[in-house]
Amino acid sequence: MTIKAIGFDYFGTLVEAKAEGSICIDSMCDCLKSQGYNFSKTDFITHYQTATKLHRTTRNIELREISNSIWISDTLNMMGYNTKPDDTQILSVVESYFNPWKLELIKDADKLLELLSKKYTLTLISNFTDSNFLNKTLSLLNINKYFKHVIVSDAFGWRKPHPNIFKQFLKLTAATPDEAIFVGDDLLADIKGAKELGIKTVHFSPQDFNKKNDGAIISDYTIHSLIELPQLLI
Repeated sequence: MTIKAIGFDYFGTLVEAKAEGSICIDSMCDCLKSQGYNFSKTDFITHYQTATKLHRTTRNIELREISNSIWISDTLNMMGYNTKPDDTQILSVVESYFNPWKLELIKDADKLLELLSKKYTLTLISNFTDSNFLNKTLSLLNINKYFKHVIVSDAFGWRKPHPNIFKQFLKLTAATPDEAIFVGDDLLADIKGAKELGIKTVHFSPQDFNKKNDGAIISDYTIHSLIELPQLLI
């Protein structure tokens, strides 16, 4: 096949993220209390769960991204405070939520990106609620240099599998669907979304990672390790 642009999902495809939810919540509460907010942790968690449930439902239905700063601002406003998502204090709380996260490159990810970036235009396309954190991790993992474009749903507004985010991929790379391929681990968000625009798809499904396979969504190719990808491009 003649390919000039390759798109990659991020979490679960190139990077594994490990985070304990309770520790992240504690980190947010500590940050807020250091700024003078006075509340019980139980009260915060109750309202935070309400806000996240509401926003996750909206995201799943409309495929519009809602950033973490909105989740946290809404939580505090439910508790009687008056905050806005772009308040400096709220942004620092978002940062505190992600501070405990531990990220690790999936086996061969860096080797693959270095190899492919010499011949193809690489684009990262991620469903994520905080583009600042994601871009920071790209630098920390030293793989930002391999991507010509980075599209994060938090900044772009739309989430995969909405066609707009894949259309942006084609627009930025000046590639036709026949000239592009997308690699991801999520059959719905990654594979279905790309296929609907005629983009070739590669489902990354590690042998030691049990993923539910929806028979209605079938990728063009399936790989069990990232190092298999270059062979598909010959």
